[in-house]
Amino acid sequence: PLTGVTRPIIFAQFADIASHRFYWLENLWWSLGPTLEILGILGVAWLIARWDTRAAVAASFPLIYYLVAGQTVAPMIRYTLPLAPALAISAGVLGADWLSRPRWRSVARLVVGVTVVTTGLYALAYMNVFRQTDSRLQAAQWLVDNVQEGSRILVEPSQNTPPMGPYYTDTKFRR
Repeated sequence: PLTGVTRPIIFAQFADIASHRFYWLENLWWSLGPTLEILGILGVAWLIARWDTRAAVAASFPLIYYLVAGQTVAPMIRYTLPLAPALAISAGVLGADWLSRPRWRSVARLVVGVTVVTTGLYALAYMNVFRQTDSRLQAAQWLVDNVQEGSRILVEPSQNTPPMGPYYTDTKFRR
């Protein structure tokens, strides 16, 4: 399915994406935050421009992974996860190299500082998602509150089906 030979229904959410390769960059934006993604991509380019063996090895993983995994027709955010440490390291190398150059130090401090602060704020804002009750549990509670007991409910087969019956009201995971 990841090659596009078959198109399971779970990939329907990607049907209108013009370019799956560019969608990867959007997914990175959501997982890393905008400033860390930009600095990380610039860091990979910086590693290539350094033209030494260690830098080439460090730059090769994100490039090869993106070239291979970026071919998928299902650019789910979980597939971008292996790029996060590579881009963070690349951003760190870029920032350290800029900070070590006296002529660039003041600009580097600003860029690195903005990246650290905005990435931290972005992470806090992203974690706010988990302060709310899961939407499936909200739907299950709505069903309990608003649907008469014994009513028939059409349930679409999906991983997002709200838990119903004892699975919702008397959950015992260790049973």
